[in-house]
Amino acid sequence: MKCRKLLGGDCIKRERSILHGLYIQAGFAIAGTLLFLLLLLWAADFKTAVLLLVYYVLFLSLLWVSVRNTRRMHRVILQKAESEKKAVEAELEQKRQQLLALENQINPHFLYNTLDTFRGLALENGDRHLSDMIEALSVMFKYSVNYDVEMVSINAELNYLSKYIQLQQLRFPDRFEYQEVINCTPEQLLLEMCPRFVLQPLVENAIRHGLRNVRRGGCITVSLEIREGDFYIDVEDNGCGMSQQQVASINQRFRKPEQPEDGNRMAEGQEDTKVRKGQGGIGLGNVNKRIKMFCGEEYGLKVISTPEVGTQIVVCLPLYKEAREE
Repeated sequence: MKCRKLLGGDCIKRERSILHGLYIQAGFAIAGTLLFLLLLLWAADFKTAVLLLVYYVLFLSLLWVSVRNTRRMHRVILQKAESEKKAVEAELEQKRQQLLALENQINPHFLYNTLDTFRGLALENGDRHLSDMIEALSVMFKYSVNYDVEMVSINAELNYLSKYIQLQQLRFPDRFEYQEVINCTPEQLLLEMCPRFVLQPLVENAIRHGLRNVRRGGCITVSLEIREGDFYIDVEDNGCGMSQQQVASINQRFRKPEQPEDGNRMAEGQEDTKVRKGQGGIGLGNVNKRIKMFCGEEYGLKVISTPEVGTQIVVCLPLYKEAREE
C-alpha cells in the first residue's frame, strides 16, 4: 500500500507539472495572437504586415512543436507510470505468494507429525506392512510440499519414484515388476538436473493406462543413460500400447504444447486424453511443458508404442555442462 501511495504521489506531481506547462503554452498562444493583431493594426505598410504574419506563423510553429513534445512527454510519463505500477503490483503479488507459502507450511508440519504418530502406532501393533506404507507416504509428502525447489537431481527423482513404487506394490503385490537400468555413474545421477515430478507421473501413467488390463505379470522399466550429448530417461511398459494415430497425435502436441486442441483431436479417443492428462495426477502434457520451460524447446517427451506390445516414453534432458565438455 505504501508503494502504491508513493507511486501515486509521483504520478500526480508529474501530471501537475505537465498541466502547468500546457497552461503556460496556451497563455503564450493567446498573448502572441493578441500582440499580432495589435501590431497588424499599427502596421505602416503591406510589407510590414507580411513580415509580422511570417513572424506569427513561425511563432505558432514553434509553439505547436512545444505542445507536441509536451504531449509526447506526457505519454512517456504515463507509460512509465503504468510500467512502475505493474512492477509494484508484481512485487506485492510475489510477497503475497510468499506469505501464502509460509502459511501453507503450517499444515504440512502438522501432517508430518500425524503421519509419524500413525507409523509409530502401526509398529507398536506389529503391522509392518502399514508402517511401511505410511513411511513411504510421508517421504512423498515432504518432497511434494517443498515449494522453493523447482529443479532437482535425477537421484532425488529416483528416490521419490521408489516410494511411489513401494506404495503401488504394497497395494498390488503381483500386478507388475519394476526394474531400473542405470547406465551412468552415481555422480552423474547427483549432477544431472530436471524439473520436479518428471519420473513419477510417467510411471503412474504406465500403471494406470498401459497396464490397465493387466492383473499379473506386468513390467515397468526405467532406463537412464547419456547418449547423443543429452541425458535420456526411458519409461517402458509391456501393456496394451496405442495405435500409430494416437502416438502421432500425442507427439505432435508434445512438439507444440501451446497449440490449442480442436474438436478433431479430442475426438481421437479417450485413451489419448487419458495418456496426456492422467487421472488425479500430473499429466504427461504438464511434464512436457515444464521440461521445455526449464530446459529449452528442444527437450521434452516423445512416445513410442505398439498395440498389444507396450509403450515407451522417452524423456530428453540437457546434459550437465561439465559432463558435456568432457
